[in-house]
Amino acid sequence: RDLLGNLTGAESWQTSGKREHAEGETEYKAAQAQGVAEGAKDQVSGYVSSVKGAITGDKTEQTRGNIQKETGKAQKEANKPA
Repeated sequence: RDLLGNLTGAESWQTSGKREHAEGETEYKAAQAQGVAEGAKDQVSGYVSSVKGAITGDKTEQTRGNIQKETGKAQKEANKPA
């Protein structure tokens, strides 16, 4: 709408387009923050499982924990603000 408003000179379209753009940016940043938080949670939970598996000698739990920890780390990186 902003582009259409700029082309036609219609101020209402310009304002509407700018508002929609700002709302979209806010929504995108909120989704990024949620992704980082979920990644951090998985990373910590995976670390705990990995340590528990190492202490108890449960290699399967240790491996699953390591995988979850790395997955969480990757999710945090993927959602990190630019």
